[in-house]
Amino acid sequence: MTSTFIFMLLPIALLALVGGLCFVGCSFDTHGIPPDFTTYSSDDIVPNPDCVAYWKLDDEGPMAIDSKGGHDGTYFKMGDLPGQFPCPTFMNGGFRSAACTGSLKEAQANSGIVIGDFEGGSGGSQAPCIETDGAYVEIAANNVTTPPNQFSVEAWVRPGWDPSDSDAVHTFLDFRFFDGTGFSGFSLAVNGQGLLQGAVGLGAAGELIVAGGPVPLQQTSHVVMTFDGTTAALFLNGMFSSQQSIQSGTYVPNTMGRQTLGAGAPWAPNRSDQTPSLFFPAFPYKGKIQDVAIYSKPLDAGTIQLHNTHGLGNKDT
Repeated sequence: MTSTFIFMLLPIALLALVGGLCFVGCSFDTHGIPPDFTTYSSDDIVPNPDCVAYWKLDDEGPMAIDSKGGHDGTYFKMGDLPGQFPCPTFMNGGFRSAACTGSLKEAQANSGIVIGDFEGGSGGSQAPCIETDGAYVEIAANNVTTPPNQFSVEAWVRPGWDPSDSDAVHTFLDFRFFDGTGFSGFSLAVNGQGLLQGAVGLGAAGELIVAGGPVPLQQTSHVVMTFDGTTAALFLNGMFSSQQSIQSGTYVPNTMGRQTLGAGAPWAPNRSDQTPSLFFPAFPYKGKIQDVAIYSKPLDAGTIQLHNTHGLGNKDT
């Protein structure tokens, strides 16, 4: 009987011992422990020969440094240009632009959303990012950052707008120009249905629009649009999402107008008052954004998946 009693107590004693060592019902504190992969920026982006521009957005301002092509941008936020902020909400062409304050949190420690992007590798620190509520980066017109025939555009985002603003358009980047007759360049945004959406300017033929899967709030997403001269394709979190092909017209690069990260309609005149109309900035993005890259060729599906794997801090599988 005694041996039976001891046999019954043995599992309880072992459970208590294991629990005391924190193997059951708890988690280890992994703060400060780097992920498996920490060199996303220096291994995947900068060495790519087709990368023509790369804004890490780890700056403390006032400049957003292009680590690859030298096309540095300038941060603009509330207080920099009177009348631009706060932006009112308004409708234009059936699309809603959300109100925004124009606030900007420049890169701060532990703010980064790309887990595999460390400064200096595993011996460094997590690369930071910006957090914006309609504040934006403005890049001067040039003939590089909207390549002439083919391109890819890539970014990591964590949307932070209120669910009540989910019916509005939120622009990650807008490299388009409208000359009065048609659009040139391209843009990447979340549309009023919460879906990833890309636009490619076709001049007088209008725009090629492609919509993909949903971009969830308060979660980090890896977003990519590729264009091979005929077809625009969207990738979300490393996976193909959607594509559309040109029916008429050809892509026209934007070499005439400013280009922006974090706000849309850069071809429009700057807002100078709070009139709810189509002025720049419009269709603002609210949330975090990091590691925006432009390529002169479409990234293949394998490379996009690898970028997503490395950006999440995982080694090749």
